[in-house]
Amino acid sequence: MPFRLTWTVYGDQLVREEFSRFTAGVQDFRPVFEQLEADLQHSIIQSTFSSRGARIGTTWPALSTKYAEWKARNYPGRPLMVLTRRLERSLIAKTGDSIRVIGKKVFRFGTRVPYGIFHHMGTTRMPRRQFLGLTHDDKVAWGKIVHKYCVGLMGRLRYSR
Repeated sequence: MPFRLTWTVYGDQLVREEFSRFTAGVQDFRPVFEQLEADLQHSIIQSTFSSRGARIGTTWPALSTKYAEWKARNYPGRPLMVLTRRLERSLIAKTGDSIRVIGKKVFRFGTRVPYGIFHHMGTTRMPRRQFLGLTHDDKVAWGKIVHKYCVGLMGRLRYSR
C-alpha cells in the first residue's frame, strides 16, 4: 500500500501526495514526521508570521483603522496577527494549545487556540489571514525528505542481510 501524505487545514486539503515506489514496506514514518514538524515550526510558520503571510503567497490584509488604533494604544509595536502571541506560540513551540501527534503512520500538527480558525478562514467581519500553508518548494522538499528516508531504509536493509 502506498504512503499518502495529506495536508488538511481546517477542512481544506492543500496537499495530497502518494509515494508508492519506495514506501511500500515502510512501517514507521516517525523520523520523517519529526523532520516535517521541525520544518513547520522553525522555518515555515515563523517565516509566515514574520512575512505577514507573504511566504505562503497570502499577504495578510491590514487591520481596520479602528482596531489598528486600539491595538497601537493597548499593545504598541505588536505586529499583525500578534496580540498575546498565544496562536503563534502554539504553532512554533509545544504549549497546552499545541496539537502534536506523531505515530508510525500518523502526523497531526495544529493549534487548539479557538480563534485560530477565524483568522485562518476569515469571517464576515474579519478578512482571511492564512497562517498554515505550504509553497510548491515546501512540497518538493517534503517529498525529498520522504524519499531520502525510504531510500536510506532500503540501503540499511540491504546491508543488514
